[in-house]
Amino acid sequence: MLAVLEFSLNLDIANPDDAAYDRLPAQLASQNLRRLASESEHYALTGDRGAVSDSPCIDVDCALRMGRALEVQRVIWGRVTKVSTLIWFVSAQLVDVPTATILHAETLQFRGNMRDVVPRLAAILWRRMHEGD
Repeated sequence: MLAVLEFSLNLDIANPDDAAYDRLPAQLASQNLRRLASESEHYALTGDRGAVSDSPCIDVDCALRMGRALEVQRVIWGRVTKVSTLIWFVSAQLVDVPTATILHAETLQFRGNMRDVVPRLAAILWRRMHEGD
């Protein structure tokens, strides 16, 4: 079983007027990875993040705690970081919960229309996390 946790958001530059728009990449990353996981032959997707915690994880210890609470074998968690008005990073980790091992970690940079770019980045992250499976 696999749980895809909500991605956290790190706003290195914060414009209060953009707050709702700034949250969009983290939401898109989580949603798209969750969709890809649900279509996967490798895992059964599970986990209602809200039932375990009201906030996204910001470190691997949190992801492990949530994975144990959800009784899953693996967890995907991540962070979206805004470094300028045009540059964002999406980081994701695939963690084996029983062994507390990070199986894959990756960070990708993006610019442009996040509605178009983030789903493609999620697909790239998913593919790289599962190469060789």
